[in-house]
Amino acid sequence: MKRFALLLSMGLLAVSCGDGGGKLFADARWQVRCPPGLPMCSRNGDVVDLFAFDGDEGINVSCSATESGEDARIINFTVARGSQPQLSVTGLLTGINGGTVRGESCRVTVLDDGNAYGGTTEGRCGANPPSEAQPCQIGAIEFDEEPETGDPRLSTTIECRNLRAPSNPELLQRDVTFPMMATMPATIGILNCDGI
Repeated sequence: MKRFALLLSMGLLAVSCGDGGGKLFADARWQVRCPPGLPMCSRNGDVVDLFAFDGDEGINVSCSATESGEDARIINFTVARGSQPQLSVTGLLTGINGGTVRGESCRVTVLDDGNAYGGTTEGRCGANPPSEAQPCQIGAIEFDEEPETGDPRLSTTIECRNLRAPSNPELLQRDVTFPMMATMPATIGILNCDGI
């Protein structure tokens, strides 16, 4: 992602990651929003713009990639600022070298204003556009290297429409998009994900 290069130009990433430390770093931007026309939804969530190492400024990042058979990987990651807001993706199955999301095991959970949206029962995700059956679309998974340091990087996008809260699925629904841009997907970039 372009913001990694910005950090390098400031001299920060080269010192922290380039020495082989391999510390997790997140570049993630999203906003939890009211779906158009949903009654009783009066506020969009805070803009989340994480650009920091795990442990810095209350940022928490976890990421793992586990090989599944000869040609696939299962990805799990969480990015958070303190305890909220938080975005987690679990059970994301993709190719050994990335690419399209496969299967039906992927789940998204997002926390906003004290409510959890998605999760095991409501947060299905996959490669198809958002629908009632699968509210979250995950873009192609890219595995590459950060150009300046060679650190492994995972990049993707997430777009959710009418993601329901299991506690009250009819009244509590939210979209997850890029901040202040309801038609663009959220972006996720993680350096040094374990297993990549």
